[in-house]
Amino acid sequence: MKASSEDLQKVLELTKLLNSSRDVKYILDEMMHKTLDIIKSADIAVIFLYNPETDELKSATSVGFGDITFTLKPNESITGSTFVKQRTLFLKSQHEMNEAMKTLATATKKTLDQVCISPVDTIQSSISCPLIHDNECIGVFVLDNFETKPPMTESDVYLAELISLNATIAIINASNYKRMLQEKDRYAYSTFLHNKFTTMVLEGKSVQGIIDEVADMRDKDVIVFDTYYKITHYSHDQHFNLPSVEAAHKKTIKSLSPTKHSKFYDALNDFWIFYNPIRVNDILFGWVALVSRDDHFPEIEQITIDKCSTIIALEILKSEELLSMEHSLKGDFLENLMSGQSTEIIEKFSKRYGYDSSHPHKMIIMKCHSLDIDEPFVANLRYLYKKIRALNQSFFENSITLQ
Repeated sequence: MKASSEDLQKVLELTKLLNSSRDVKYILDEMMHKTLDIIKSADIAVIFLYNPETDELKSATSVGFGDITFTLKPNESITGSTFVKQRTLFLKSQHEMNEAMKTLATATKKTLDQVCISPVDTIQSSISCPLIHDNECIGVFVLDNFETKPPMTESDVYLAELISLNATIAIINASNYKRMLQEKDRYAYSTFLHNKFTTMVLEGKSVQGIIDEVADMRDKDVIVFDTYYKITHYSHDQHFNLPSVEAAHKKTIKSLSPTKHSKFYDALNDFWIFYNPIRVNDILFGWVALVSRDDHFPEIEQITIDKCSTIIALEILKSEELLSMEHSLKGDFLENLMSGQSTEIIEKFSKRYGYDSSHPHKMIIMKCHSLDIDEPFVANLRYLYKKIRALNQSFFENSITLQ
């Protein structure tokens, strides 16, 4: 028996209502109330949505159960059977209902008997429709009828299937819209960070200033390591003491990824370290790390540490370029000094580098044939050069180091 034109008109109006909203809860609540107006024999209407993480069908909204929320397993009762079979089930008698509910957990049945208008074993008919999307069942739509009203009919089954089909589309659309908003929020936050860090760099803020800002934003300790796993910057030394972080870090260096996120747990001090590589193209400059009491690394922190790593990489690259330029200028100075040419250039650079031509100077030449150092990235001589330069200047304030 087909539905009446009046009922079909009501379904059409419900469809318009469902698709006018992008809020899943609103969609489900409205669907329940409007359905009982369309299918007048029904006393109870319930929507179950499937949670793949728990492998359960959880009641998302209902009419006739009050505010109770309960869960069923796939294959449990008529609802679970509908989910597994992925087809509509229409039970027309108390006998069929009682047979189908033999798999219902005793505790769940007891709870339902307490909140239903009548005991569940007095239900005289039931329609259970799967909510199918892309050949997968995302939930189940259930209508139950007690003896207080005439039994539901094939016409009601037709209407229930029509409603469930439209409800599925509306639920999926709402879920997609929610994801779109999340993507938009993610983009907005990423843009905010980019603008914030760029402004800081333009204002002359250093790497230390950037990680101080990140530490305040996320209320986490932030650390920067170079490619030799040495701490170069540390911020927010109020949650964890630096020696314990350094000790934990030494245990992780062999497992650090040069291309993606890494995380490690230190059982001794009960904290987690989340690492993100600092890279420009194929060049690795080190890692930015967050220290946390738990292993939860939300997306907002992933975006933050990604942006922080990028801006630090650009700062390091800028420093490397300036160092290279300085190296080239020092080379020109040394060449002119040795050849005695261009007195003007010699005087200019002598003043810049603190070179006093009235005092004797010594030249130390270091030639490395091989480096027997058990460290990765040993080919990166820039690191060794910077260390030698720092040592020279610590002993000889006006020394000039060339590579």
